[in-house]
Amino acid sequence: MYKERIGKLAAKIKDNETLENLRFVEKDFSEYVRTVADTENILTIARFKYQGEEFREYVAGQMLLRKRAMACAVYSIKILNKICLLYDEPVIYTEDIRNTEQIACFCKSVVDELFESRKAA
Repeated sequence: MYKERIGKLAAKIKDNETLENLRFVEKDFSEYVRTVADTENILTIARFKYQGEEFREYVAGQMLLRKRAMACAVYSIKILNKICLLYDEPVIYTEDIRNTEQIACFCKSVVDELFESRKAA
């Protein structure tokens, strides 16, 4: 669903800079999903490696990475929707931009679709 809509949008774009921005958007979604997965794995290991205040500080650092990745995903969603409007396409992300759960699900769905098509190739 998302892959086809992004592909349709990309086909309309004649400007290389805008097309490159669209590719960066896809990359940001992938980076968000990767950051979440990495921090989950790192925090699992950190439970055994650190204790007390040292663990809390480590967790805070990891959560800051996730927060930054989410901020990039939000920004990329706004860019994606702006590109859609510029090329007379319906916006792709229609959920609440302030709802981090919806954003996370959207990013994961986009990445899953893109990965599945690459895996099949």
